[in-house]
Amino acid sequence: MAKRDLDRQIDSLRAVGIAAERIYVDKNSGTSTDRPGLAAALA
Repeated sequence: MAKRDLDRQIDSLRAVGIAAERIYVDKNSGTSTDRPGLAAALA
């Protein structure tokens, strides 16, 4: 995913009232099983 696409998605979430601390991002490739953002979101 391109950086600008991620920024656009984050901006859209913030625009509908999602707090920044509730937005989790994993920037590794999709083949990685180490996904700290997903783990935090599911905790």
